[in-house]
Amino acid sequence: MITEDRLIQGMAAHGDFRIIAAQTTNTVETAREILDLSPVAADALGRALTGSILLARLLDKDVRNQYVTLRFEGTGPLGLVIAQANVAGNARGWVANPAPPDASLDVSRGIGRGMLTVVRGTPPAGKPYTSQVTLEGGGIAQELTKASTCR
Repeated sequence: MITEDRLIQGMAAHGDFRIIAAQTTNTVETAREILDLSPVAADALGRALTGSILLARLLDKDVRNQYVTLRFEGTGPLGLVIAQANVAGNARGWVANPAPPDASLDVSRGIGRGMLTVVRGTPPAGKPYTSQVTLEGGGIAQELTKASTCR
């Protein structure tokens, strides 16, 4: 049974507490097929795509064409991993090395250490807002969590 991708949002305590969850199986499978990704590349890109979708959903829904781009530029064999999503939930991504030679890689070693760049854009209204944090080899979710707590 194939289910559609979905995004669930909730709010409590008069807006002080918010929850967002995403099921992105179809999006990730489509990216895997189109880009001919190895398992670790599909895993890394899938996590990055899901992260970009979740972050884009936090943008102002009344402003059209907003997007979030995540750029993981690490020293690992995957190289550059880019994921972008817009406020409507559309996503796209790319992996520099979709088939690294080491089949035993996990996502954190596949990306390695380096730099995570987060870009939030609102074209054509203004310049994109960009921030960066150092990748410490902790994996996609850990790096995004770290990036969202840095101010």
